[in-house]
Amino acid sequence: MDATESVLGTRGTLLRYWTEAKKGEADPEWFRRVVTSEQEATDIRTWNPLLVPGAFQTEAYARTVFLHGRPVASQSEIDRLVDLRLKRSKAILSKGGPAMWAIIDEAALRRVFDSPAPMSEQLTRLEELADTRTVKLQVFPMASACHSGLGGAFRVISFSDRRSLLYVDHGWGGQLMDDAEEVRRAIAIWSELQAWALPPPQSRQLIADIKKGLQ
Repeated sequence: MDATESVLGTRGTLLRYWTEAKKGEADPEWFRRVVTSEQEATDIRTWNPLLVPGAFQTEAYARTVFLHGRPVASQSEIDRLVDLRLKRSKAILSKGGPAMWAIIDEAALRRVFDSPAPMSEQLTRLEELADTRTVKLQVFPMASACHSGLGGAFRVISFSDRRSLLYVDHGWGGQLMDDAEEVRRAIAIWSELQAWALPPPQSRQLIADIKKGLQ
């Protein structure tokens, strides 16, 4: 492992992932591969065109996402996944955690799954987060002419002492990358999305308006 670290120049990153994986073999892949990097990060920039980002999800919303996304999973497996997501969210959003910059597509905020109640609660949670100093929340309007983020959800995880990582979400888990070119590409996409997104105050107002429409 040390030789591989030397060749790839990952400065201990692979070893940390391996150690975390061995400690959490009972956890799903997406959780055990990203939890350490997120907890060590100074800031996280995230984009999601389909769903509210996992770190911001309420219990009811997360449960609905897993129920629909994993139709063959047992109830105990769904419970475990929800519990892990909530623990991860608590760790990331705790005092002293990384600064969060999130851009969410407006369509994701208007997507109601089974009933308006879980989404209304989720929107309230986003309003609360938007009022904090550690979360900068922006909505990407459906009417925008520019959309460079159709490739899917991702987040750029940055540190004070090493190069940034890129985590790309997909329906079967995710992929964590430290390739410098891919990270730069993701940052360029995120920056373009931010340029076309609504500013934080207008984003918060839109969230409130969408919630009002559910009532």
